[in-house]
Amino acid sequence: MLVQLSQAFNSTIDLDSLLPRMLDRTLSATDSEAGSIWIVEGDHLVCTHVAGAAATALRGMQHPLDEGVLAEALRTGSTIVTGNALTHESFNAYRENGSGFRTRSAVTIPLIIGQPLGAIQLVNDVGGKDEFSAEDIARL
Repeated sequence: MLVQLSQAFNSTIDLDSLLPRMLDRTLSATDSEAGSIWIVEGDHLVCTHVAGAAATALRGMQHPLDEGVLAEALRTGSTIVTGNALTHESFNAYRENGSGFRTRSAVTIPLIIGQPLGAIQLVNDVGGKDEFSAEDIARL
């Protein structure tokens, strides 16, 4: 699986084709229910690629670079696991978008190459558990 992921990521430098592939492969590798990729544009993050029930509401959404779990992941350069996203304020957009989608748990991974480029966020591990495991995090 890791070889296939590496081949997919190294097959192109065109972000329009690479980012959707990256999202699909990481969702598959972790058995996640949904996910999104957020790219830094000026002083905010933009949701450029999204998969799952809340996709329509999230695509194109802008998020400030100075607040929430996305900003924290970029600022610290660390992966952040949110065990109970139903009560975490950073996931209000998932609750309030009218899709009925419920974010139970999440993992936010910064995308940094010299400088912060964005973040990938996966939600609801459906691999038989409610939270992302240490093994999921190590894979990511």
